[in-house]
Amino acid sequence: MIVAPRTESMSIVSGSPSRDFSKDNDVLTLTMSPKRSHERGRVSTCFTEAFPTCRGEKTSLAMTDHQHGSGDKHRRVFDPARAARLDDPERFTYLSASDVVTFVDAPPNGVVLDFGTGTGAYALAFARARPDCTVVGLDIQPDMLAYLRAKPDAALVRTGGPELLEALHGTIDRVFAINVLHELEDAHLQALFAALAPEATATFIDWNPAVERPAGPKAENLYDVAAAERYLGAFGFALEQTMALPFHYALRGRLKQVR
Repeated sequence: MIVAPRTESMSIVSGSPSRDFSKDNDVLTLTMSPKRSHERGRVSTCFTEAFPTCRGEKTSLAMTDHQHGSGDKHRRVFDPARAARLDDPERFTYLSASDVVTFVDAPPNGVVLDFGTGTGAYALAFARARPDCTVVGLDIQPDMLAYLRAKPDAALVRTGGPELLEALHGTIDRVFAINVLHELEDAHLQALFAALAPEATATFIDWNPAVERPAGPKAENLYDVAAAERYLGAFGFALEQTMALPFHYALRGRLKQVR
């Protein structure tokens, strides 16, 4: 693991896994019109619908930095039928659970949210590594949650949909989101950040478009590090630290103002 202050450039750890276990492969493809592909706060599949308090809200963050949809006009949602691939151990060779746990840096007895948990692979790993913490896995796809809940150790993690943000409002000490930043709409971040505790930090780990990868979306559908910082910063997120991994980058920071 390489950790660098935000003022330093990121270096890339070598690695070349031969198989593909990303959240962004084996996708359901939902066609969007060119007009809607540029309306970031409006274009959501079921996720924005799951946040009724955010419906109709839209910031001015149209696709200036993030060019998702400008090339192929598609939104990509992971196919739950391929959920088992997210649990293949080889996936952890280029994004290890120990690196995630260390970088998130949860306080003792903290509440930690895996935002977009999928099958809960990293949420469960986090819970095993930090049994003092309350680990919560949030996902909008019921099939994903059903897959997670069927696991033998599922009881280690509290699971649910977006209703968890209301239930845990103001108590979430740490949040991490893996391979979902490029899929999020403005409303998702607004709802997430509004639910955090005042001194909470948030970690976003996503595919790095600047390196060759055996997995993940096309480079033009991803944020680079600078664009991710600008996008998150528009919601009050202040970047404090970065981490470089073979095919990902991680950004950790906190909100500039207490709500």
